[in-house]
Amino acid sequence: MFTPLGSENAGEVTHDRPPSQAMLRSGLSSITLSVLSLILGFASAPVMVTGLGYAGYGVYSLAFTIAGYGAFLDLGFGWAGMKFTADAHAQGDRDAVAGVLWALALYQALIGVVVVVLLTAGADRLGAWLMMGAGDDAARVAGVLPMAGLWFALSSLTGIFVGVLRGVHRFAAAAIVAGTALLIGVGGGALVVANGYGLQAAARCQVFGALIGVLVAAGALRGFLLPAPRGRLISTSARQLRHMLSFSLWSLVSRLVQVSVLQGDKVLAVRAGGPVGLASYVVPFNAAQKLNFLGAALRLRTIHQTLVRIGARLGATIEAVDLSDPLAAVDVDKLSDHSLVEQLLKERGDV
Repeated sequence: MFTPLGSENAGEVTHDRPPSQAMLRSGLSSITLSVLSLILGFASAPVMVTGLGYAGYGVYSLAFTIAGYGAFLDLGFGWAGMKFTADAHAQGDRDAVAGVLWALALYQALIGVVVVVLLTAGADRLGAWLMMGAGDDAARVAGVLPMAGLWFALSSLTGIFVGVLRGVHRFAAAAIVAGTALLIGVGGGALVVANGYGLQAAARCQVFGALIGVLVAAGALRGFLLPAPRGRLISTSARQLRHMLSFSLWSLVSRLVQVSVLQGDKVLAVRAGGPVGLASYVVPFNAAQKLNFLGAALRLRTIHQTLVRIGARLGATIEAVDLSDPLAAVDVDKLSDHSLVEQLLKERGDV
């Protein structure tokens, strides 16, 4: 395992923790971040709706939803990067981790610039199309879209850094980065709105939170970012991306479906009912999602009851498959997976 990033020996390899401990720390960091998101969601939504009004909150939600569609340009490299980072980390190859990190950071920065330019140059036309014509609501959407684009560029870069941190088993650092960005962006936005500031101030908080996330993550990864790889950085990064492309395309399909299903309904809602209609749709739906999570986490409902409720909402039948041994659900499709499973079995005394 790599020693803590930022220390004198950052990047060196040790093997002091078994895989099961890494999995436990990963799970705990994810749960902590989910709880923070849950708390902020419940606390901020009433404040935002009260301070901005339904129309203002609808504009706010719509602008950041539109910016989120920039994820289609990701090509699945975000998930692939975590996988390739983890593989390099397992082999103790620090240079390979740095190569993956730089390739992903440069590509994501390029995507971010494209999204910012498109949303800035096309803000007026896009606002008018979304609002079914020019008007005050269209102007408000157009005013927030450039900041939403900047938020996307920064938060996507933060996402890359968080994925790499998780890939090198820095789960606590990854949670701190994501949690800090979330706390400043969502919590800070609600705070400024509660103090009488408006839509633009809330959007700036999102941008500021994403910027802080990038800076904190870059500090945690400075052992891999500095010094920059020598030689032809662009051509080397392009080769690295081509190497990851075959794997990333599989995750891209999943990402396309996820973004389309979870965000496409918001565009339809605003086209049908305007900003007020979108806010009236988003607020109760988000609350229901969080209650589903909370009910499952606190065991107010079993996993089976939770899946029945989710299935009813989606119009599908979803069933949990109970396994007597959770390791039976682990897929082994590469050599590093096989080595990990062997170590886990040895820890349990099965081999």
